[in-house]
Amino acid sequence: MTGTRFLRIWEKILRRIRNPNCYEYKWYGGRGIKCEWKSFREFKIDMHPSYLKHIKDFGEKQTTIERNNVNGNYSKQNCKPEYHL
Repeated sequence: MTGTRFLRIWEKILRRIRNPNCYEYKWYGGRGIKCEWKSFREFKIDMHPSYLKHIKDFGEKQTTIERNNVNGNYSKQNCKPEYHL
């Protein structure tokens, strides 16, 4: 999946929660937000089918992965594809 938007979303999740030098870290990892997926493979299994369905309905540029509860971790139970401007 090299070069895909889906992989970039995964990489951005990890950067936000793990890299204190990332501008957004203070709102994610700095607040204790974690990623419950242990690998990209787990993330893909859980999120890719619904991500593809959302793309079909709204287009790839308008699709991202968002948390339902902004104070919760990144997980299958707390994330969904969502419209993004």
